[in-house]
Amino acid sequence: MPLIQAIGLSVLGSAANNIGKVLQKQATRDLPQLSFDLKCFRLYASSPLWRVGLLADVAGALCLLGALSMAPVSLIQPVSGCGMAILAVFSHFYLREELQVTEQAGVGIAILGTIGIGATAETFEDARPMALRSCALLVLYGAGFGMLELAMRRASALAAKSQPSQLQAFAAEAGLADGIRISASVTTRRIELIAGAQAGLLFGLSSASARTGMLLAQLLHIRLLAPVGVTCSVLFSSLGIFTQNRGMKEGRAVVVCTCAAIATIVTGVITGLFALNERVPQRHTVGWCISLLCILTGISLLVRKSPGAGAKFSKQLKEVV
Repeated sequence: MPLIQAIGLSVLGSAANNIGKVLQKQATRDLPQLSFDLKCFRLYASSPLWRVGLLADVAGALCLLGALSMAPVSLIQPVSGCGMAILAVFSHFYLREELQVTEQAGVGIAILGTIGIGATAETFEDARPMALRSCALLVLYGAGFGMLELAMRRASALAAKSQPSQLQAFAAEAGLADGIRISASVTTRRIELIAGAQAGLLFGLSSASARTGMLLAQLLHIRLLAPVGVTCSVLFSSLGIFTQNRGMKEGRAVVVCTCAAIATIVTGVITGLFALNERVPQRHTVGWCISLLCILTGISLLVRKSPGAGAKFSKQLKEVV
């Protein structure tokens, strides 16, 4: 029964979480790019739609915290991928967003993979945080996030610079407008993927830190450790919301949220197995591996781009200049 309740809370929380992000995406159409500027924060806080989205996002996070108190993070994170199906339906009817055929296939395969991981997972009672492994993972995660942040700043700078109006007009007359649109599309895709990966990494760490605090509180009989873990979880989630909003401002909500969900699942599974001593399901190892392969396949379909588009644009732009 606790396992069923945990799965139900996980699906409900993920659905609320993702719908909240879609509402925030809708609100960002009339808002500037999110930054650490106080005036910018006030503009976001004054938007009713953005506030509703944020509340739904926070409510979903609370449901996930409740699920984490009853089941391993390597089970909760994959099962929460079911919320992406609800997001896809909601986004289709509410935002009227459409995905390319390959991206639709990527989303579907990734969702099947997350459901498979949840279906093959097994519960156990000997999970415990491993100090050295946890520190090593934090170092790797920190380095990865730093590299993603550098890539995000470069992509944002390219998007902000765009092309001068005179150069755009000249390119249109020269028949190179398609090349400029391709470059803008590639830049937007990069922002979507980077923002989703950053947010997913932070959301995965959020769940892992909450689960770690709960486990330490049980093992050491120090109740204070549980709220400490939850506090760290809130901090990670807040940073994740910030990074995800940056991506949704420039790109499509479904792609950003899908990338974030996949990165969250991967981060949660790796952290659970490596740092929290959770095990790969013994009776369903093959099914578990196939499910992970589905997730990786979904990611590869999402990041697929037109061959040579970037090189073609660079060459044409040089000729214009």
